[in-house]
Amino acid sequence: MIELTGASEANLEVERLREVTEAFLTSTTRGVQPIGMIDGVALPDCPGPVTKGALAAYDELLASTTEP
Repeated sequence: MIELTGASEANLEVERLREVTEAFLTSTTRGVQPIGMIDGVALPDCPGPVTKGALAAYDELLASTTEP
């Protein structure tokens, strides 16, 4: 995802997670998964534009290669 989207990795305190408007996780078995709730609070953009972009980039990669 970092290579596909230009994202960066960061360690965040739990308090900072409460400030986000959207989030997603990635895994080799589940692809890109939007996160709808953090600590019992619904995220307003689920999936938001960044998540949708990551989903599109991942789908495009899977369509173009058998070894992402």
